[in-house]
Formats: sequence, C-alpha cells, structure tokens
Amino acid sequence: MNKTSRIMLIFGILLVIMGIVLWIFAGAFPALLGYAACVLMLAYGIGEIVFYVRQSNRQSAFGWALGDGILTIIFAVLLLFFPGWQILGVTILFATWVLFSGVTRVSGALASRCSCACQWFVIFIVNIAIAVAGILLMLDPLWGILVTGHLAAIAFIVQGICAFTVFCACRRGE
Repeated sequence: MNKTSRIMLIFGILLVIMGIVLWIFAGAFPALLGYAACVLMLAYGIGEIVFYVRQSNRQSAFGWALGDGILTIIFAVLLLFFPGWQILGVTILFATWVLFSGVTRVSGALASRCSCACQWFVIFIVNIAIAVAGILLMLDPLWGILVTGHLAAIAFIVQGICAFTVFCACRRGE
C-alpha cells in the first residue's frame, strides 16, 4: 500500500466519521461553524494589527495590514452580535463549497471513465446531485439554513466514500 492510497483511506474514514457526527448534530452545525469562524476572524484581525505594529517601523507599506485587521475585527464583532448573519454566511459559503466540490468531482469522474474505473458512473451521478444541491442552497439560503447540517453530513459521507473509491483504485493499480 503506497502513501497515496493510505492517505485516501485515512481521509475517507475521517470524512465518513465527520459526516455521521454532523448528521447527529445537524441542527447545531451552522451556528457552531459561524461562531468558530468569528473566533478565527477575531484572532486573524488581532494578528494583522500585531503584524502592522511590528513591521511599521521598517516599512510604511504595511498599512493594509492595519486596515484589514481593524475591518476584520469589526466584522467579526458584528457577526457575534448578529448571529443570523453568520448562519446565513456559513450557509452561502457551504453552498459554494458543495457546488464546487460536486463540479470538480464530476470532472474527475468523466476523466476516470477512460481509465476503466468501474465506479466512475456512480461518482458522476452522485456528484451531479451534490452540484445541484449546491445550486439549490444558493438559490434559497434561508431554506439552506434548515438543511445545511444534514447536507453537510451527506456531503462528508459521500466525499469519504469517494476517497475510499480512490483508495481501492490505487490498490488495484499497485
């Protein structure tokens, strides 16, 4: 078993486990992810300001870091006080990821059909459905808030299965 196949197996298992956990706690997913993003944004904003303070005596070209740090902190604080915005934002970002992931995996499935990978058609159909789900989430983000947790769970499980499929294909190629 080579490194690539082992990595894909590990990612596949972790993605499926994450999908199961997300399914169990689906209702809390958007809010928890939104708060985690706010904390990261605050830390990033503070880091930008610290970077500016440490670099400002060397060059004046780092004013963007100060401005970005201040704006990031303001935005993070606003999101903390208006959690509905963060949940909507997480839903839109998730929808974008789902759409992009589905489209790229459809392309991968089409490319793998030439190499006689027998799973290509299943991966193709499943990821068309994932891309359509991403589009639907973008068209109606409020509906997406209600279903994002479960769709995230399904997406993680499907991605895990796709990673396991790659693991199996790599093993056959050895």
